[in-house]
Amino acid sequence: MDTLRGRKVLFVEGEEADYENFLKVLGSKVLPDFPEVTRMLTVFQTEGPTMNWPFDTIKAFEKLIGTKIRYVYISDADLNTDEQLRERERKATEQGHTIRHLSRRNRESYLLDLIILSRLLQKKWKVKNATVDTPELLTEQGIKAFLLENATTDEDRVRTSLFVYQEPSLRGDAQHRTDRAQELNDFFRVNYVVPLQKKEIPFRLLDSKTLLRAFRTEAQAHGLSFSDREILAEYTKDEIPQDIKKLVSDIRNMFQENEVSGAGAEPQTNKAIKSANKPVPQRKTRKVKKSMKNKRKPKKA
Repeated sequence: MDTLRGRKVLFVEGEEADYENFLKVLGSKVLPDFPEVTRMLTVFQTEGPTMNWPFDTIKAFEKLIGTKIRYVYISDADLNTDEQLRERERKATEQGHTIRHLSRRNRESYLLDLIILSRLLQKKWKVKNATVDTPELLTEQGIKAFLLENATTDEDRVRTSLFVYQEPSLRGDAQHRTDRAQELNDFFRVNYVVPLQKKEIPFRLLDSKTLLRAFRTEAQAHGLSFSDREILAEYTKDEIPQDIKKLVSDIRNMFQENEVSGAGAEPQTNKAIKSANKPVPQRKTRKVKKSMKNKRKPKKA
């Protein structure tokens, strides 16, 4: 397949184009050569049952194209507990797979950064309304108030979503269900209720997809619109979260082998190296010399 000539693949959850933009924009800020080095990267979207454990699908995909591929699989944290994420990573590593989880529930939460989003919107407002004061909603404090209010309203819905998502882990006898329900309640309290009490945005479990849509509607009421790419472009290198920097580095490292071996060159195997370095046996050389010595000279005419 021509699209896999680089044999470097990124498997993602969600729209592949969204993730391509997400990583290309932020990646170029973390590593300036990222877009050029990773130009052969192919992005595939996983969906449905494959989102839970995509590696069987990836294995079948390798069999179909007849070659091994180097890849990174990116997964949202979703409504998994920290323990479940660690277990997924452990299982993947043991089976020789590469999986990376975002530290937040989903990708959209990185688009709701208070500082980044408010800076972008205030720039847009000043261009459009140079002589009018910036509306409170478009400031850092206004965006935070909007998110906190909606997160508080959504608390019961998010808790219900967590328990529905975790339904398979609740199966078992009465004691197991009781213990697991308590664990999930504690998880929700630590990652949603407590942050709200501290007036912090609970990004770990926040339904950022829904809130981003809601905020876009509010911003449009003030005559402003903004794209995902515009928000990402507003980030500086120092403002990019550490888990995203690590992800960019992991993707960049897939192409490190080509730089060492030369563009398009296949690395030598141990067998090939040993064969190339093996000295020519001297015994064969001596036999050739002896044969030449005993050969009769032709008689003179």
